[in-house]
Amino acid sequence: MGAGSSQVPTASLETEDTAAILALAWSPDSASIVTGCHEGAQIWDAGGAPRLAYEGHRSITSVAWSPDGRRIASGGADHKIHLWDAQTGEQRFVYSRHRDTITAIAWSPDGRRIASGSFDNSVQVWDAERGELLLTYRGQSATAAGFVSALAWSPDGARIASCCGDEYAQVWDAKSGETLLTYQHYTSWIRQIAWSPDGRLIASASDTNIRLWDAATGSRVFTYRGHSLSHPPVIPPQPVRALAWSPNSRCMVSACGDSALLWSAATGETLAKHHCPAGAISALAWSPDGARIAIGGEDKTLELWRPAWPFAG
Repeated sequence: MGAGSSQVPTASLETEDTAAILALAWSPDSASIVTGCHEGAQIWDAGGAPRLAYEGHRSITSVAWSPDGRRIASGGADHKIHLWDAQTGEQRFVYSRHRDTITAIAWSPDGRRIASGSFDNSVQVWDAERGELLLTYRGQSATAAGFVSALAWSPDGARIASCCGDEYAQVWDAKSGETLLTYQHYTSWIRQIAWSPDGRLIASASDTNIRLWDAATGSRVFTYRGHSLSHPPVIPPQPVRALAWSPNSRCMVSACGDSALLWSAATGETLAKHHCPAGAISALAWSPDGARIAIGGEDKTLELWRPAWPFAG
């Protein structure tokens, strides 16, 4: 089914943060969404009703929900990461070993560790219960611009993929920090990275294009150019700012400018498009049950996009 033959149903949550949404994440049960902005974090239920505000942390740039659904980690421009209770908003502790703005946070699949990236050009792996630093990874290229732009755990928890301010991505051992492979992407820096739920592929984005490559060997599968071929094209050209896998690893969704595209991870065929007329898309995430895609915008809005086909979940 091609992009021109069907549109994916969408639904607005009719909610607004008071500042641009910079990060968002689904709860593991797909019942709630946490958003982060300059003024704090907010939890919404999937119907759009605000449930909990966490105001103990400002200028939030990244959020991640724990695999057991009990905790949320929020990272900010204050160099700190807050861990807080997803039901009560009670702060558990603050991790403060980074020396610059937090750019990425990811929980290990078992929920015991957290990996965090920063403008200080490090990825730190630390204990999610005590905040104890376990590992600092600085295997990025010496030519990097000085920041970690994105990271992702492998589904089995054994490896981490990270990228920084150049055209290289590294896959490394999550316990020892040993670099296992280095993947060269484009001639410009990699902005986003995502590991497929089945563990086979990694998607990385630079400029308007996205490459899928083998997580074990680094061999390229194909390059998705749907955003650069969009009609009408984005002028001036804007980079891919967010991407996410469907839970069954069969599809991807990616955002560039004010458009999100849903496409096949097997063929690269664009299956559907979603346009956000009010402003640029700044964050998105696919619900764990595969039923919905949450889209956050610079215009402060939060929307749901509902994939219509069974293979999207």
